[in-house]
Amino acid sequence: MPVACTPSWHDEQLPVTPSWLKLLICQLLVLWQVSHGALVSTWDGLLPVAISPLWHTSQGSTTAA
Repeated sequence: MPVACTPSWHDEQLPVTPSWLKLLICQLLVLWQVSHGALVSTWDGLLPVAISPLWHTSQGSTTAA
């Protein structure tokens, strides 16, 4: 198995998170959180329709032998 000659990056990091980093005076409301409680439904209206045939329908349905 390979052996590292120098310590890897995680050995040089502090083993604990500083307490000042955990300090939170007030929690802010972010706009994307508002949509979590929004009513979601399925569209009942008209769906798009292709006017010209799709490329795979104009191709032959046989495979080369």
